[in-house]
Amino acid sequence: MRKVSKKKSTTPNAFLSQNRIVENSKTLIFLGLSNEQFTDGIISSKLESMKLKSCLLYRDFFLHSNESNRNSMKIEVQLADAIDGVLFKDAVRKTMKRYPYYCVTLGYEEGEYFFAENDRPVVILNSLASPTFNTEETNMHFISFGYKDDWIVINMFHILTDGTGLYSVLRTLLYYYCGERYGVSEEPKNVRLLGQPVSEVEWYDPYQTLKPVPLNPKPMPGPAVNIRKGIPEEDRTSALFHLLVPEKEFMDFCVRHDSTPATMICLLLCRIIHRMFPDAQEAIRFLLCTNDRKFLNAEQSCFNMVGTIPLELKPEMYDWSLTRQATVFRGMVFAETFEKNALVRANETKMLCETIKAIEGEQQRAAFVQQAIGGIVHSICGMVSYVGKSAFPNADPYIRDVRSFAESAAGLGVQLAAFNGSFMLEMIQQFQDDRYIQALRKELEKYGIPTKLCGTFDVSISKADLPWLQDCRC
Repeated sequence: MRKVSKKKSTTPNAFLSQNRIVENSKTLIFLGLSNEQFTDGIISSKLESMKLKSCLLYRDFFLHSNESNRNSMKIEVQLADAIDGVLFKDAVRKTMKRYPYYCVTLGYEEGEYFFAENDRPVVILNSLASPTFNTEETNMHFISFGYKDDWIVINMFHILTDGTGLYSVLRTLLYYYCGERYGVSEEPKNVRLLGQPVSEVEWYDPYQTLKPVPLNPKPMPGPAVNIRKGIPEEDRTSALFHLLVPEKEFMDFCVRHDSTPATMICLLLCRIIHRMFPDAQEAIRFLLCTNDRKFLNAEQSCFNMVGTIPLELKPEMYDWSLTRQATVFRGMVFAETFEKNALVRANETKMLCETIKAIEGEQQRAAFVQQAIGGIVHSICGMVSYVGKSAFPNADPYIRDVRSFAESAAGLGVQLAAFNGSFMLEMIQQFQDDRYIQALRKELEKYGIPTKLCGTFDVSISKADLPWLQDCRC
């Protein structure tokens, strides 16, 4: 691996000047591991840069512009037995060798931020805590691991990736740990392992080769119903409700009403809000999160490739049947996933990110993003994200529970995943009041779908120490 320049650059924070900056852009990707350590991995000769750059970084970095928006993810998994610390640490070591593009720290050079190689060890805690990223607490990484009793945890900054990327890391980790712990030797499909090529398709930025399309400016959507109305002002502590719904019954219900799981949850929540606020003049609107990898021909990308589609229950739809409403919602999703419309959304994202990048000064960038995000936050009631069927080959028999945490910046945040015959639904909100999760349970049970509320948890996720946070007043 080529040497790294020790030359200091002008940075907004002292620690950035100490980060290693690669001088030659034709060296291997930010391994975070020496060549000797990586002898059992296979690296594509086409990997071009130690600097992981993407226009998306500017959108995602500056979303993290104040202490209240942590922009992180956390997943906890309960296994059948107490965690063997030695085996777990070895599994983490192997896992991170397969994901060199997540062994990074924040770099800065010539006015530009990027992810740079971090060859310090990834932190493994003997707890389920959420340490602060980009500090000595995490060895300047944006990912950490932990274990306690029969639970394991991964903390990951949303800037590095999205739920799809996080679940990919988890599958690899469980493969290595359960293989040693329980003697499972079968090599599963669709799990990234050592010995496989780390291809450039995993880490290149698809937005750099995006096909340009004409853009038509859209007006900012109007305000949405304030879901906090009626909730005591002092109730400001975030909560996560962990709900289990039987997969077969819910899937059958979706099919009967011409819908899909995530779209149906959006619709049911819209119906609930309409009943709670029947006289509201504001919009009842949710954002459905999409995995834009397939639309951008980047299905192996490591980046955060989340897109959003607005789904609004309009006044003329209030008295329609559930099936008719569901058909319209599904049509909205179908239309937005046409290649032409998907490319428009992607180009809009790229234009926003390049606008942010062009603004001089961290505080100015942060203020711009916060203003833009503020408009979006007030225009929706919440967001729903579905990562699909979360199979963990060779580990499924040993998994007892899975909980995922991600902060919701807007209203209600719902994470949905299918696993071991159930849908795991996590509702994340910025207050403790349980009226919405209880209303959703009643709505599902009205249609013959049983639910089980497994618990309510405080939302404890990692924050990051970023240079513009110190003086940000936005």
